[in-house]
Amino acid sequence: MSTKNIILPPLTLPEFLCHVADTQPDSGVTILIICSTREAFLGTLSQALTEQQPEEAKEIEALRRLTVPTLQNLLTAKHIKVVFCATVQHLLAYLTGLQLEEGRGVFRPESTGANARIIVVNPLTLHIHTPLYSAQGLSRTFAAAAEAASREGVAKLLVVECIRMHGDDEMDQMEGLESLATVEEGTEQSSFTRDNHDPWEEEVPILNVSARRFGSGGSERLWAGRTVKVKRVAARWFRFQQKLA
Repeated sequence: MSTKNIILPPLTLPEFLCHVADTQPDSGVTILIICSTREAFLGTLSQALTEQQPEEAKEIEALRRLTVPTLQNLLTAKHIKVVFCATVQHLLAYLTGLQLEEGRGVFRPESTGANARIIVVNPLTLHIHTPLYSAQGLSRTFAAAAEAASREGVAKLLVVECIRMHGDDEMDQMEGLESLATVEEGTEQSSFTRDNHDPWEEEVPILNVSARRFGSGGSERLWAGRTVKVKRVAARWFRFQQKLA
């Protein structure tokens, strides 16, 4: 576990985006990896701006201010690169090939290393509708993220799950994408993104869910075996931050 690899507490989307903008240094760079499609993310953001929860009024207003093209907002946006990874395979491929070098990377050399940070948004949600929602599958993703951060010498690697981020339309779209990626049908699903339950407290099987089944007829279930909390899996590479700094 590295002290620079941090898992933030679950946040709403407005809270998270405001946090990114507020903590963006003038000379630093951020690679913001959204585990979603671009269309789904923008749809969720639009919905958050129009259908706010009463307790989110302050964050929504701050988020609206971020959409105004002021010099400060333009300067902040200049140092943030947004990447969308719609499947687990896309995420792993991006992390494996991530390079910050001139000519091949995404930022100038003087803006890398100690000035850079990588933020991965909703990796658990990306896995949850796939057989990879397991200690084995999540470990592979966490290890790939940690290896990329170490290889490129970034100052921080942050991971966050945004609660209430996904609506039914996006869930259907994500399931369709994973089906195209040859994900097996029948994977048991969770709904932690639709309430305030801490997703890091979820139990997952040790191994990737296989095609092994027991029972018969309509009562067939996927065999999972032993389970472990997601938090325990992630703790090998990350430390958990209880509150926003």
